[in-house]
Amino acid sequence: MDESVLDASNNRIGIVDRKRVQLNLEQIETIPFHRRTNIRSLSAAIQVPKSTLHRCIQKGQLQSHTNAIKPFLTEENNLKRLAFMLNQFVPESLPHSPIFKDFSCTIHVDEKWFEMSKQSLRVYKTEREREPHRTSKSKAHIPKLMHLCAVGRPIFGPEGEVIWAVFCKQTFFWDECMFVHILKTSKHITYSGRPLTVTSYTSLKWVALRIQIRVP
Repeated sequence: MDESVLDASNNRIGIVDRKRVQLNLEQIETIPFHRRTNIRSLSAAIQVPKSTLHRCIQKGQLQSHTNAIKPFLTEENNLKRLAFMLNQFVPESLPHSPIFKDFSCTIHVDEKWFEMSKQSLRVYKTEREREPHRTSKSKAHIPKLMHLCAVGRPIFGPEGEVIWAVFCKQTFFWDECMFVHILKTSKHITYSGRPLTVTSYTSLKWVALRIQIRVP
């Protein structure tokens, strides 16, 4: 009697499964970008199921990319940027051992705008309360609050006195708005002592404000 072991293992492992759909990457590259903004539109453009595209994304064959519009820079803009960067070097250190300035006389200023009221507001009220009445000519006319932030190193005078003491400890903010007193109450405005009013900022007024903050 033959005592040899009989090998009954399946030799077709890996070749009997359902064939995967091969994605044609060259076909995807011919599709315009405006038809590739989501999986559904891309699936309809190349006639491939969304599940197949999802698997290709998991494998790394397709990548999700977020594209932001970049500022258009002319030749003059590029030259000004280059001149600004060259101005940050210490002149005596050029050209062999360039050293950046210590920025001890530089103040960084930035502003942030916040809308005083949302375009769509969800509130919870009781049955006896009236609906809030909010009006505006357009979303461009919604009052805004500007926070102006400035940060920089302390500046000392010739005798050691601190010229810019406000910048010595922390970053400071200025709320650019105006307060007026309401003398009477209407159905839309309630007397609160110091309500906010809209202030228009032109380019000249904005430059004057920045100079007033930065120049001691």
